[in-house]
Amino acid sequence: MIISRLRQQKRTAEYDEMSEFKMGRFTNAVLEKVLDMERGFIRMGVSLPVGGSLLVVAKKL
Repeated sequence: MIISRLRQQKRTAEYDEMSEFKMGRFTNAVLEKVLDMERGFIRMGVSLPVGGSLLVVAKKL
């Protein structure tokens, strides 16, 4: 979330909006494992007092 906000501050006329969604397989796999761990903590009732959430709504064209 921090990186996304910093990128927004540095936008230029030729900014590619889709660049934020491009990531390698390794990065995607690591982030998926982090989310799996967070889901497990939430299921066990562990409170996660820090962090941010992003909600994405999309429509297939």
